[in-house]
Amino acid sequence: MRTLRRGLLWLVGAAAACGGGGPGPGPTPSSVTASAGESQVGAAGAPLATALEVTVKDGSGTPLANITVHWAAAIGGGSVTPLSNETGSDGKATATRTLGVDTVQQTTTATVSGVTPATFHHIGRIQGATQIALSGGSPQTDTVLAPLSTQISVLVRDEANAPVPGVNVTWSPPPGGKVNGTASTTTATNGSGIAVVSVTLGPTAGNQIPKASVTGLIGSPVSFTATATAGHAVNLDPVAGNASGPPGTIVTLSVKATDAHGNATAGDTVAWDTTAGGGSVNPDSSVTAVNGIASTQHTLGPAVGLDSVIATAFGDTVRFGLTIVSAPLVDTVTVGPGIVFAPTPVTIAGGGHVVFHWAAGSISHGVQWLTAPGGATLPANSLNMTTGNYSVDLTISGTYTYNCTIHGAAMSGSVIVQ
Repeated sequence: MRTLRRGLLWLVGAAAACGGGGPGPGPTPSSVTASAGESQVGAAGAPLATALEVTVKDGSGTPLANITVHWAAAIGGGSVTPLSNETGSDGKATATRTLGVDTVQQTTTATVSGVTPATFHHIGRIQGATQIALSGGSPQTDTVLAPLSTQISVLVRDEANAPVPGVNVTWSPPPGGKVNGTASTTTATNGSGIAVVSVTLGPTAGNQIPKASVTGLIGSPVSFTATATAGHAVNLDPVAGNASGPPGTIVTLSVKATDAHGNATAGDTVAWDTTAGGGSVNPDSSVTAVNGIASTQHTLGPAVGLDSVIATAFGDTVRFGLTIVSAPLVDTVTVGPGIVFAPTPVTIAGGGHVVFHWAAGSISHGVQWLTAPGGATLPANSLNMTTGNYSVDLTISGTYTYNCTIHGAAMSGSVIVQ
């Protein structure tokens, strides 16, 4: 019996010496949840009234002590104190949240290693409010630099949609415009939560957008729609048409009507008339389009020399100076390399000639004459060629037409003889 007892004592001693019977690993956190302080409303930039609290538990739902919790101001700025701490014997840890200064919707996270963080949601009131919205005065239309007939306004409310008085709203006019007679201004909401200003449009026709803002409020900035129309037309300016050409050449002449601020004006009647050169205009009056432009087709006179046209509207006049020149005796038409004659038409003086030149790399083409002016005979057609030149003399005035002997109407042109 003594021998057996000594053996048992030896085994116990050996086990103790090898570390057997020591404590195993601690409990593992399974969850961290917000247990107090969720969904608070407070003043932006100030601490929340109630501390944030989390509870950490294991898989069986038992609160765990001495677990490190890391706190962070996630959305909205501000701060949280402390940045980390440990849970007490009840598995709870707390922190104080100070909200950011210019964000309504804010969050805080509490993180424990290995589990999904707990997230707290807060509402930060900015000047006691959470949201701003358009109240009245949009859309409107008036002429440039005119005061809008209706004031524009916004409504400021809190998270319960109750109007908030005394909130300072900053107003921005459209470019070049004014709010309450100045380049920018701030007005406070009245007892109904409404702030109002008068708007004067800027000098540019088109969409103009006054804005109202309270930094950080949901819905800020608020944009208003205003459309500025051009004022009365006072300027008429040439757009296109100063040119020269042989007798009978047709050119497009265009003018643009604008108000005193350079905005295009529509609906103004422009009268056209020739003053030199013996040419003609068609039509002799036209109306400016939305882009302020009116046009006519002018046919140059029959003799070499100066040619001019005037355009008149609302007391302003534009003069186009053109020159009628002699048609050249010789001109060249390039054949190919694609299915094309270029340029077309060409104009030459009577008794001159046209040279058709086959471009490098051209496929086979031929010149086939189709029509000639009265009293003239059709010139002889060319051969089908891939290189070389072909010339034809033309004496009688009028228009000669031709196409390709191989490609037909898909490749055609004309020659005008003066």
